[in-house]
Amino acid sequence: MGNYRFHDLSLDVQPEKLESRANLATLFSKLFLSRTSGAAAQPSHFSIRLKEEQWKVPPAAAVQFQAAEFCGLEHDDSFYLSYSCSAFQIQCGSTEAHAYLDSSFYSKPDVQQHNFWSFGLLKLLRPSGIYSLHAAGLIAPEGEGVLIVGPSGSGKSTLSLGLIRRGWKYLSDDGVLLQSKRNTVQALALRKYVYIDANATAMNQDLPLGEILVDNAGEQKRRVRLEDTSLSEQQIHQSVPSVLLFTRIVREKQSTLTALSDRTALKLLLEASAPQLFDRRTMGQHLQMLNALLHQSSKYELRAGYDLFCDASILFRLLTEARNKESTSPVSLSN
Repeated sequence: MGNYRFHDLSLDVQPEKLESRANLATLFSKLFLSRTSGAAAQPSHFSIRLKEEQWKVPPAAAVQFQAAEFCGLEHDDSFYLSYSCSAFQIQCGSTEAHAYLDSSFYSKPDVQQHNFWSFGLLKLLRPSGIYSLHAAGLIAPEGEGVLIVGPSGSGKSTLSLGLIRRGWKYLSDDGVLLQSKRNTVQALALRKYVYIDANATAMNQDLPLGEILVDNAGEQKRRVRLEDTSLSEQQIHQSVPSVLLFTRIVREKQSTLTALSDRTALKLLLEASAPQLFDRRTMGQHLQMLNALLHQSSKYELRAGYDLFCDASILFRLLTEARNKESTSPVSLSN
């Protein structure tokens, strides 16, 4: 049996023979899943049962979504993440999943195998009140938790790396988990590594860079191996967000920050919450958590211009200006 720890959760994978063949220890190592020597006594426990057999779509299964190489289906009380002739199955409300692995699965590209397991795990966590968000998680030097929210190509990773270089602590690049504890929404680290646009290689030559990869949006990325640098000491596992930044890159010299209403911010949070994972059984609790996150946070649209990518510390000054200004008009350092 393979045993893993993920924050205050534990996960076991059986049988060990198939876990090894599927190379799960390596694939999971890209997330905050660490292998343990034995079953850990954690408050929340999940399991995955592996079966080496071809999966066939139940005739009455209803398609819920189609995304790239994956398809989500529901049949009776079960959800299936279908990938070619393989599938990840979760029964409603269960903390146990079954993975049906066709013989062709092992020859699939690593990035697609990683996406298969990641997507399945995120779906498995939802009934326990843990929800994913497409965001980068950071901690300002003053201790404020900041989530930079936005789709691929919106500048999250580049901005995050610039802030990390200036002493900000970081949780996770491109993806965090949200969990409610003691009436507060916490953000948990999801991914161990930071990825940058491959075109930004020249400005990061001082850091150990991995090979070029293609993400889900078809963009070329390179892994920045912060674990091999002194910057790894700035990584933390969780935070309490108090600032939400919804970012997008603009072709302008100066960046601007504009306060957002709860309604607008909620719409953007839903778009960044992997809507393919939504289901009627967990959607109510998910909405409650997002509303609680909005209540505890300041919310801004960040139009990231050239100045911010030259000097990431400008963000702190923009936030200070925005908080001192009562109107909702855009704030820039020239105002």
